[in-house]
Amino acid sequence: MLNLRQRVCILGGGTAGWFAALCLCQIFNSSVGIMVISAQEIPIIGVGEGA
Repeated sequence: MLNLRQRVCILGGGTAGWFAALCLCQIFNSSVGIMVISAQEIPIIGVGEGA
């Protein structure tokens, strides 16, 4: 019998991307593999970066 593990990939490691990963970890525990892909060369803007 196959034991298939579902995986989620989040593109973008900004505030929204990391919070999405955190929420998914809390919802699915260890039953879903979560990967965040982010660019290292883009600097953090700071407060209000999503506005």
